[in-house]
Amino acid sequence: MLKQIKAFKFDVKEISDEGKFDGYASTFGNIDLGNDIVAAGAFAKTIATNNGVVPILDSHDPTAQIGWNEKAEEDRRGLKVFGALDLNIQKAKERHSLMRTAKQLGAKMGLSIGYQTIKSEPHNSKPDIRVLKELNLLEYSVVTFPMNPKASVTRVKEIEEVYNHLVNDIGISHKASSMACDMLEAYAYLEQGDDDHSGKEQPDNGYSEIGKALETLIENFKN
Repeated sequence: MLKQIKAFKFDVKEISDEGKFDGYASTFGNIDLGNDIVAAGAFAKTIATNNGVVPILDSHDPTAQIGWNEKAEEDRRGLKVFGALDLNIQKAKERHSLMRTAKQLGAKMGLSIGYQTIKSEPHNSKPDIRVLKELNLLEYSVVTFPMNPKASVTRVKEIEEVYNHLVNDIGISHKASSMACDMLEAYAYLEQGDDDHSGKEQPDNGYSEIGKALETLIENFKN
């Protein structure tokens, strides 16, 4: 099951000198730009399983953890998270400084979650809208400039195409294909930052640049 990315406005209530913060990572009942609605209770099972303890990553890079989310809880508004940056890590120090400055200036911030969809269904009256009933929260990244949710949805589609190509066309195992896509996904989100703030629509190139890059890597490996 592939990891997906979804970006939300992140209302940080407080950020301490020690790097602790809390705020809402997801809100319930709103239609986002991906035509999804996160239903109340969607995170209940994942919280029960891990008590809300998940890694905080830098730009979804699985090799760049900068802290831990220590606790999560659902209320009537959404999913509230309680995170702690590890200030022994340089990237965490930089993120902490940016978060505090943004808080002081009242600047926009965002939180981008990495998750798996366990259960979803079409909306009763609007079948083009997907209601997310159960989600598995894997990790999240705090960002001072929220990524374009539409661009995030596009990236998810591209990664899924790559995954299917690896498994169905090339015959690579599900586990190895998932690991490869996780690394590609992290790279894609690091690279797309400038594009997300340009305000321009990115062209749909079918199989996508990610897929083409992977094809090249595979050919080089075979040779």
